[in-house]
Amino acid sequence: MLVLGAVVVLVEREVGRRARAEADLRTQNTVLELILANMADGVVVADERARFTHFNPAAERIVGVGKTGAGPEEWGRHYGVFLPDGVTPYPQERYPLLRALRGEDTDGDEQLIRNAGYPAGVVIRVTGRPMRDASGAVRGGLAVFRDVTAERRSAEEIRSLNEELRKKVAELEAANAELESFSYSVSHDLRAPLRHVHGFVDLLRKRAGASLDETGRRHLDVIAEASRHMGQLIDDLLAFSRMGRVEMRTARVDLATLVAEVVGQVGREAEGRTIDWAIGDLPGVVGDRALLRIALVNLLSNAVKYTRPRGRARIEVGAQAATNGRVVLFVRDDGVGFDMRYADKLFGVFQRLHRAEEFEGTGIGLATVRRVVNRHGGEVWAEATPESGATFYVSLPPDEGRAG
Repeated sequence: MLVLGAVVVLVEREVGRRARAEADLRTQNTVLELILANMADGVVVADERARFTHFNPAAERIVGVGKTGAGPEEWGRHYGVFLPDGVTPYPQERYPLLRALRGEDTDGDEQLIRNAGYPAGVVIRVTGRPMRDASGAVRGGLAVFRDVTAERRSAEEIRSLNEELRKKVAELEAANAELESFSYSVSHDLRAPLRHVHGFVDLLRKRAGASLDETGRRHLDVIAEASRHMGQLIDDLLAFSRMGRVEMRTARVDLATLVAEVVGQVGREAEGRTIDWAIGDLPGVVGDRALLRIALVNLLSNAVKYTRPRGRARIEVGAQAATNGRVVLFVRDDGVGFDMRYADKLFGVFQRLHRAEEFEGTGIGLATVRRVVNRHGGEVWAEATPESGATFYVSLPPDEGRAG
């Protein structure tokens, strides 16, 4: 009886252990089903004969078979939903699920599948894994996949836009090169007739100047001045055209030293005038020193020119930090200023806001400044009030090494 009682106890313990194991297994299966039911990726399992045995709701949605209420057997008969249908070349033997059944792992393969709800098909990215028993034999295959149709469509659109942009940039570069070549040729060809005009004016003045009356001599002076101005226009146009072709030599530029040099140069143009120069603390920048010098000469020469009516002028050069991390250099004067309604014309070629009788110039200086600054990836703008001066701003890349 004791032996029988012990056996009963052992049996009860084993039954209890198995009941607990089955309960644990049911709990694990429930958790697994919840995970699979809430996954965004599709999951399908096939047996060794490529018949589907399990699939989750995401797989139904992506592939579209679930819309007909298909069970595992129906999925097995519709294995063709995972075939590209000839839309894209993809050898059947390379399908991730078939490779998994052959014992191969696959990661990130993309294929086009048929879906009744999407006539153009659905692009999926698939990971395949073989399912092995304790002996290592393949007993089935697992495929996890996600719908990347929108991703692929976006990538194609981006590639298309990039290609279109590349073509437009190439066309723009070709147009700019052609325009610069045209400008150079026109400017060069204009020099010959201009030299003739200037030469014959001098010849006429020497040979017949004494016999001309005051009106005739004034006409000769007007022709000579016009030819001189035209020559200056051609020189400025050539320099402006050349500005787009010159090779950039980028290095650290000490703005304080460069501004001091330019102030010394343009200051000689204002001999006999009283100008108070206020030069602030200027940082280093990164750029082409020669090109930046040209831009500064134009800006400071403008400040000197347009403060001419002032008995005592003030010109300030300073710098401030921009929100985008760039350095903003400014040149401020208390000259004649301009009306901000016409500010958009400032930086155009041959655009002027003052009459030639008031202030000399060809209207290319500020266009040159803008071209130099644009080549440095910066911007140039201005603020002014008539008869109260103007301020020109230039943004440039900072010297990161010095900032560090």
